Amino acid sequence: GPVGDFCVVDQTMVLVMMAPWGVAPSPVPVPVPPPAGPATIIAVPMPIKGSAKKVKVVGKKAVLDGDEKKWKTMAVYMSGLYVIPGMGMCKISMLGMDQKTKTVKAEGKAMVLKGSNCVVEFKPMLKAMYQPPGPVAPQMCPIPMFYGQGKFLELTNLKVKAT
Repeated sequence: GPVGDFCVVDQTMVLVMMAPWGVAPSPVPVPVPPPAGPATIIAVPMPIKGSAKKVKVVGKKAVLDGDEKKWKTMAVYMSGLYVIPGMGMCKISMLGMDQKTKTVKAEGKAMVLKGSNCVVEFKPMLKAMYQPPGPVAPQMCPIPMFYGQGKFLELTNLKVKAT
């Protein structure tokens, strides 16, 4: 049968990939129209919280399907010509196909697995800017949302697997 994958537990770090970021939530980044370009996003490392009341894995609360929706972190970004950095918020918008248990349930929900990558959305709140030549005002990056990828850095649980 399937070998399974490591269960994600409370306080597991989520690593947000710096690049490449596009303008649609797809595995292959959808190009960002110029003069913006593929964004570089540098996020503050932030652990995910597990909500399991009773189910513990290596002594920590299991992360259940839906817990990823509560995760968020701040990030700075640049995009194409917009090299004066802006800031915004990263959230997990979708787990990867291999990041939820298919058979094992905990407290009525699928458990979150390490898997490959999840889809992370980045919403700029303070826009990155571009300073054109001459005595003119800087221009703001027009892209309202970028999509990239994140992964669970499973350093806490390297023992317990599920399918």
